[in-house]
Amino acid sequence: MTDWATALIPVGSLLAGSALTMWGQALTDRRVLSRERAARQEQFTVTRYELDRATLTELQQIVLDLHEAVVATTRPWKDGHYEAATMRLLNQATRLTARCLSDGVRSAMDDYQAAAYKFFDQPTGRERRLALQTRYYQAQEAMGEALRHSPFERPDG
Repeated sequence: MTDWATALIPVGSLLAGSALTMWGQALTDRRVLSRERAARQEQFTVTRYELDRATLTELQQIVLDLHEAVVATTRPWKDGHYEAATMRLLNQATRLTARCLSDGVRSAMDDYQAAAYKFFDQPTGRERRLALQTRYYQAQEAMGEALRHSPFERPDG
């Protein structure tokens, strides 16, 4: 072998070893970044789930208070406006409903609030009270279902 060939073999081995080391390090870094990203996503999911649970729990109580106020009120209107306490509860329910992740809760709450407005706007008969009560049960059931949901369940079951 010539002098230059014997000199190139160690240099070539060094370069190939360096390239393989850098390639291996890049793969390791990519896996670490992927794990860190997954951990951040999981933490976000848990945090969002905890916020949703707190919102649903608060919403359940407000809807209960609202329902009691609506049913107990014989005259929800005062000078063309809702009574302040009833309006406050309606506004709180709307605000919390908008924060919910569950489409079922939002839909049930929309139906309940529409029934509550109808209850206020028109004479209240037995059918209207029954419709309002049914919407109330459906809203509470939807919130209960959402509260039982785990953040790690797959949507398909």
